[in-house]
Amino acid sequence: RTSENRGEHMRKSTKIIFYSLLTLFILASAIYALLFSAPGNRILRPVIEKALDSRVSGKLKLINFKLSPNAIKLLINMNKNSIIKLNAKIDLFSESIDGTYSINIKKLSNLPLSGANKLSGSLKTNGHISGNWKRLYISGKSDIFGGITKYKITIQRLHALTAAKVYIKAGKISKLLAVKLIPSYINGLFNIYANIEMKGDKLTGRITTKVYDAALNRKAINKNLKIKINRNYKLTFASKTIIQKGFAKTQVEFKSNPADISSKDIKINLADKSMKGDYVIKIPDLQKIEFIIGIPIRGFATASGTISKGKRLLVSGRLFFSAGSARYRLKDALLKVNSDNIKSSKLLYMLFYPQVFRSRGKIRLLYNLKQKKGEFSGKFADGRIEHGLLTNLIKNILHFDITGEIYKKTEISGNISKDAITANLDMKSSITEISSKRFKIDLNKNTINSKFKIAVKKQSVLANIYGNLKSPKITVDASKLIKSKIKKRLNKIIRSKALKKMIKKFF
Repeated sequence: RTSENRGEHMRKSTKIIFYSLLTLFILASAIYALLFSAPGNRILRPVIEKALDSRVSGKLKLINFKLSPNAIKLLINMNKNSIIKLNAKIDLFSESIDGTYSINIKKLSNLPLSGANKLSGSLKTNGHISGNWKRLYISGKSDIFGGITKYKITIQRLHALTAAKVYIKAGKISKLLAVKLIPSYINGLFNIYANIEMKGDKLTGRITTKVYDAALNRKAINKNLKIKINRNYKLTFASKTIIQKGFAKTQVEFKSNPADISSKDIKINLADKSMKGDYVIKIPDLQKIEFIIGIPIRGFATASGTISKGKRLLVSGRLFFSAGSARYRLKDALLKVNSDNIKSSKLLYMLFYPQVFRSRGKIRLLYNLKQKKGEFSGKFADGRIEHGLLTNLIKNILHFDITGEIYKKTEISGNISKDAITANLDMKSSITEISSKRFKIDLNKNTINSKFKIAVKKQSVLANIYGNLKSPKITVDASKLIKSKIKKRLNKIIRSKALKKMIKKFF
């Protein structure tokens, strides 16, 4: 019986194994049929389509889907705007892929992006994809910027970008700006080479950029911005960036007809996005940047210093220009300027004003760039007034030449707004004094409206200076002086007290 029981047990075990294998075979056949057969592909298509659509905020349609044990084909239409194709060989055991892809986006503006990331234009790209779920390699080329655009990227575990190489040659700046919905303020070409890799949790790499055959687009700038330029200034730009140890170090060189800007060391902390660096700005002819500063000016200027940006923006440096030199500091929107070496005649020349005063002095300026208002003060020593219409009028009326006087102390102070300057002036020599309260300069019309009191010894007159600053009109009111002289003359002639009282009423 024991042998019969053993035989019966063996038969039962054999049946269990047989039916188990049969069940696994049937299940495998069903999975194969579901995954790799045409009917199975039709069943899987809506499931995959729904899964993909849930990851992309747009209307996605899986137009073509074909999966076999060693190949996959996909044709996706997203938002009736973008076509994505994939044709690749696959290996289920090694979980690898090797094939080609193409993407055709007719309108980047139709992509479901947030408002800040809205794009424009179109995009066509195609290339090669290979690797497995642990490490995927994608390479290709694109026509997005007009020139030659090539790229290679490495993705780890299907979600982390670990390496990227981008090469763009002869890309069009206008197309680059158009992608971000920016008018073509600059026309020209650019090259970019970037080789970036993630090592552990640190980013390393190198980026070089070059802009050439480029110029400002006068029509686009004048149409869209509140500045006016009269020519398409040519420009070039080059930069080199090295990324290592958590920092991006950049060298920059910008050259153009109006100005040259360079920096030997700009350092950006990639962790907190703070930045600090140096800069040099050279402007050989200030008349060429009138479209930037908004007022006519001439001469030269060179500025150099440091710039940093953390929680607050801080720019400081020294300025050398035709009229002297100055130190400045910009903290967020507040600008402070201090100069101990200003030549007044050269400053007036720079501003296209008559060079009526010659001296050296100090100027202090405090200006809020955001509020567009501020205040200033100036002190000048040992000054001289130049010959002109006003000095000739004073000489004829007071019989005194004020151009021969040395004004030991000259002070000016006032307020600056967006449209005007309001100031006070006080000048003193040994025997003369010139003063003006709240004279006004209109910065939009470039005009002046002022009244000056000019006193020589005990005699004084009022002068009105008004009109265009380049060639103002001047009138002198000497009525009080004349009345005073007549009164004194009559007092000497008339002896009667009663008549003197009557004369006093008239004067």
